[in-house]
Amino acid sequence: MVTQVPINERYEDRIFHSVMLLLTGLGYFLLSMVFLFRIVILWFIIILSPFLFLLLTLPFLKGYFKYWIWLFVRWIVI
Repeated sequence: MVTQVPINERYEDRIFHSVMLLLTGLGYFLLSMVFLFRIVILWFIIILSPFLFLLLTLPFLKGYFKYWIWLFVRWIVI
């Protein structure tokens, strides 16, 4: 004997699955935006890198060079 599931429970499952699918899609979208932003930042840092190595030659600008290296490594690791 097969018991039938009431219609209300089926709609609750559909709503739950729809919400979970929407949240998953939103997560993928946000993650893709982070990676696109990461590419833009890395290009910017790489383009400026020849000029930023000049900071290493001046003793009072070495702090900025260390910050640039830290920023570069941080965006590489993401």
